[in-house]
Amino acid sequence: MKKVKAVLLRADGTASRIEIKSGEDINKAVGGWLEVINFQGNVFVYINEEGKLLGLPLNNRATGLAYSRNIGLIPGDVIVGNVVFVGPADNDGNDTDVPEDFARELLGE
Repeated sequence: MKKVKAVLLRADGTASRIEIKSGEDINKAVGGWLEVINFQGNVFVYINEEGKLLGLPLNNRATGLAYSRNIGLIPGDVIVGNVVFVGPADNDGNDTDVPEDFARELLGE
């Protein structure tokens, strides 16, 4: 996997740019097994697949973004724990850089 520019949105609402070099980097960022969600066409988000079972804290910001973009959460569902935003997979199935306009929005730039 090549280096990919991503944004880590922590459960406490803070966000930062990160570089990921492997799936293991994403596992560490979200704290466990990965589930990927199509967030809005050209943006994908990795979450901890077992986050709710593990009692991870509510990620209010990610949940609010998900509802505002109508990504298909069941009413009342929430996103927990840290999440990592990336771009869509390339032709080989590898993640790509998170779109810069979305990254700036998350980072308040």
